Amino acid sequence: MKNKLKKLFTLKGYFGCGLAANICFVIFIIITVIYYSVFLKTNKSFILVDTIAYIFESMGFILLAGSTLGLISVMRDRKIMKTAMSVYFFVELLLVILDLNIIGKNFFDATNKAVIIIHCIFSIGVCCTYLSLEPKKKCLEVLVALISVLMASGIFCIVYNSRVYVSVLINCIAYIIFDTAIIKMLQLEYIEVDCYGDTVSVIEVDSSTLFDDSDKKE
Repeated sequence: MKNKLKKLFTLKGYFGCGLAANICFVIFIIITVIYYSVFLKTNKSFILVDTIAYIFESMGFILLAGSTLGLISVMRDRKIMKTAMSVYFFVELLLVILDLNIIGKNFFDATNKAVIIIHCIFSIGVCCTYLSLEPKKKCLEVLVALISVLMASGIFCIVYNSRVYVSVLINCIAYIIFDTAIIKMLQLEYIEVDCYGDTVSVIEVDSSTLFDDSDKKE
């Protein structure tokens, strides 16, 4: 049990937490889309379904916060990536707050084309900072490029006059693929990320044999 808990507080564990967060967001969005499709047709509200949807959303943000804080605390350096991750969390949270009109000011338009385009570009920018996990690693570069293309496809939702939630849904699917791939790469040791607490191999040198080679050359 202790070993399982220890695994949660590792790099792979925190990426796994992010994976679970995005799965929760996908479930929330799917439930919400189905719910409002039925609600608009029948004009009936389903409190239980509504509650379940927001439970998944809350779980998603809790897990995403845990993943973000965990990755920030465990990785060495990478200040740009850490800052981008933090900003991404607050931007996604702000989008939800504005879309749900929690602050009571109806000035946010979730179907605004500029909002959707900016959100897509911002998401791609954040994704690119993950290249710092291990710079100049081909498999990581290919993964980030593929995920960036997937995120960019969110721009096409403006053609159908969709809400920014479609772009968010695409992001969630992209990060599910990304987190799964990163966890696999870490398991197979395709990438190595220097973290706090890593064991460093130390080579012990015997002082009596330190200059043996130089003596022989002389």
